[in-house]
Amino acid sequence: MFWVGLAVVATIILSESRYIKLLAVNWLATSFLLYRLGLALAGFEGWCSCLGTLTTHLPIGGVAVQGILLAVAVCLFVGSGLFLLPYFKKTGAAKKVWPG
Repeated sequence: MFWVGLAVVATIILSESRYIKLLAVNWLATSFLLYRLGLALAGFEGWCSCLGTLTTHLPIGGVAVQGILLAVAVCLFVGSGLFLLPYFKKTGAAKKVWPG
């Protein structure tokens, strides 16, 4: 998973295409949200240990950090999706998905 994340970051930094950058951000945000959904469906309570000792160095608890990270993932998803809409409309993909 580390290499996939590194590839997405490299794509965002190195790509000259705004469309590709937005797709990479949207894909990453979608992955984060699906991961969180999977944890919720599995009944996992607590927070991800991937944060390491971050919560011990901050004056807020792990639950608050998880809420903030979820909000960031939602903002990335919605924001990149809104910026992708003009590309989606320009290519005519909207008519292929929603005919009529």
